Amino acid sequence: MVRPATPSPADRATAAAIVTGLVVVGLVATLAIETLVGAPESLVDLGFGYGPAIADVIEGRGLADAARLPAIPYALGWFARVVDDPLAATLAKNLLVLPLLGWLLARVWLDGPRDLVVASGIVFLLAFPQLVRHTLALVPEEGWLVPILALAFHRFLVTRPDDPAPALLPAALALAAGAWIKTTMLALAPLIAALLAWKSGRPRVALLTLGLVAASILALSAVHLANTGRFTPTSSLNGYELWKGNNPAALAHFPERSLDAISHLAPAPAPGEDEWAWSRRCTDAAVAFWREQPEAARELLRRKLGQVFFRIRGEASPSDFTGRDLLKPIGVAWMLGFRIALWLAIGLAVATLVRAAVRRDVPREAWIDAIGFLALLAAFVAPFLIAWGTERRLMPIVIPVFLYLWSVWRRWRVRTDHSRPIRA
Repeated sequence: MVRPATPSPADRATAAAIVTGLVVVGLVATLAIETLVGAPESLVDLGFGYGPAIADVIEGRGLADAARLPAIPYALGWFARVVDDPLAATLAKNLLVLPLLGWLLARVWLDGPRDLVVASGIVFLLAFPQLVRHTLALVPEEGWLVPILALAFHRFLVTRPDDPAPALLPAALALAAGAWIKTTMLALAPLIAALLAWKSGRPRVALLTLGLVAASILALSAVHLANTGRFTPTSSLNGYELWKGNNPAALAHFPERSLDAISHLAPAPAPGEDEWAWSRRCTDAAVAFWREQPEAARELLRRKLGQVFFRIRGEASPSDFTGRDLLKPIGVAWMLGFRIALWLAIGLAVATLVRAAVRRDVPREAWIDAIGFLALLAAFVAPFLIAWGTERRLMPIVIPVFLYLWSVWRRWRVRTDHSRPIRA
C-alpha cells in the first residue's frame, strides 16, 4: 500500500466534514430507528440475554453466568448507574462508534484514489440498510464489532514494514477489546494481530499486537473464573448455539427463519446442573446429530454455505411482525451488491495468489493482503458453518470486503498511472 502524503489543510477540512457529517446523520438515524422499532424502558429489559447481566452489574455483583461476554454488560451496567435509558445509551455508544467510522471513511477517500469508484463504494456502505441498522444498534454485539473489524483490517492493509509499533497500538487495543465482546473474536483478534505482526515484520509489533490480545484473553478467562468457577474465555452459550444449528428441527426453519424459533426445543438444564455442563450436553447432542443423521447434517451445511455466500433475503423474525422487517425487503438490493463485491474480492485475492505463485512478480504487500483477506473471511464464516448464522451476524465482514477491494483498486490505479506516458 502506497504511503499517503502529509494531509493538507484542505484535506483536514474534508476529513472533519466527513466525520462531522457522519456523526450528525448517524445520530439522527439512531433516533429514527429507535422510534420505529421501539426501545425498552430500562437497560435491564434489553434482549439477547443482556438485561439480566446488566442488572447484575448495576447491583454490584459479578456476572452470574458466562452467557454473554462481559464488555457490553459492564459498560451498560455502569452507564445505567448514571442514566438508565436505553436510547441515551445507544446515542452514547454511537457517539463513540460514528467518529471512528467517519475517520476510516475519510482516510479511504483522502488516501485515494479520489474517483467515482471509491465514492460509489463509500455511498453504498453509508446507504446499506442492514449495515446501518445493526451498526447503530446497542445490542447485540454487531454494533460494536463492525467498527472494530473495519478499523483493525484497514490498519492491516495500510501497514508498512517501517511503521513504528505505536502506530499499530489503536488497532491492537481494539482487537483486545473485541475479545471481551463476542466469542468469534477469540479467533479473529489473534488472527488479525498475527497478520499485523507478519506484514510489519518487526518483533516489537508482534510483541505489541499479540501480547495485548493474549493478555486480554487471559484477563477474560480470569473474570470467568471469578464469576463462574471456570478459567475459560468462551461463552457458556456456545454449546447451545452449536445445537441450534445442528438438530433435526433446524431443517424446518433455516434459513428462512431465525433458529431462535426452536430455542424451546433445546436440551433443558437438569436440576443442579451448571451452565458449563449444560453447554457440554448441548454440544454432545449436536455431535450425535452429525453422527446419527449425516444426510440431514449435510443438507444443513449446504444451506449454511448458501446463507453465508449467496443468500440476499434476510430471515423472517421469529415472532410477530416488527419494525425491523421493514428494512429487509429494502435491503435486498444492497445484499445483492454485497454478494457481488464478496465474490469479486475472493476472486481477486485468489488470482493474486495464483499469479504470485506462477509469475513471482506480485509485490509482497499484494499477496500478503490477499492471504490476510482470505484468512479473515475463513475465520469469520467458520462459526456460521459449524453452528449457524443470520444476516445480522454477517454485517461485521461487509466493510472489510470493500476495504480489500479498495486496496486492490488503489494499487492498480497507482501502477497504471505510473505506466502512462507523460504528454508534452
